[in-house]
Amino acid sequence: MTHQDRPIQKTNFSFSVRGMTCDHCKRAVENAVRAIPGATDVDVDLARGIANVSGQLSAQDIVHAIEGEGYVVKPIPSGKSG
Repeated sequence: MTHQDRPIQKTNFSFSVRGMTCDHCKRAVENAVRAIPGATDVDVDLARGIANVSGQLSAQDIVHAIEGEGYVVKPIPSGKSG
């Protein structure tokens, strides 16, 4: 089996994002994460301050992108976002 024949594995991440106060903040976080190569799904819940991301990317890349927009980011352990 070659590398191209292997199924693509998506990883799901959830993050607490502090500092978002409006729809502009939400869009800034979404756009920053969508710009990461490998990001396929991005859902930011402004009211709860949570960003859910999936794709072929690392948690470190996501944190770096969101922090670059000026927000405080902390990973949420799997199963704790609901």
